[in-house]
Amino acid sequence: MTLIIRTNQNMKVMKTKAILATAGLALLSLCQVSCSQAQRNQVNENAENIGKNIDTAATETREAFERDKEEFRAAIHQQMEKNRQDIRELKAKAKLKKEQARKSYDEAIDKIEKKNDELKARLDAYNDESKEKWKSFKEEFSHDMDELGQAIGDLFRDNVK
Repeated sequence: MTLIIRTNQNMKVMKTKAILATAGLALLSLCQVSCSQAQRNQVNENAENIGKNIDTAATETREAFERDKEEFRAAIHQQMEKNRQDIRELKAKAKLKKEQARKSYDEAIDKIEKKNDELKARLDAYNDESKEKWKSFKEEFSHDMDELGQAIGDLFRDNVK
């Protein structure tokens, strides 16, 4: 969750820079109509600088967005690997249960394993470039991962009983 907050703050800073640069360019363009030639030259030079700043801000924003996606994916893949390890451990513990209890336990483990695999496939298949859709996807996906983690934890607790 900290990763989501940190990257959202970075995105807001980059968006603010881009907005300020665009506003400055608009104001300079308006000044160009009622200014002397020397002032117009200065406005043109300033407009070029602002244009470069906008390009830089846009590039930085895009790079921050891509970093956010990669950091999120890396963290999720790490959590999924931990889930796979937990599932292997649960399967080993299931072998120690009596037959009827083991069957129920195995079904629950299979369900969790399938959900983990589905989530991995969903993350790997995601390729939308929209920042708004990414934010929504990330929140929903994090919620689903939390639920899966809770289900794994519940199975561990149930195994102790």
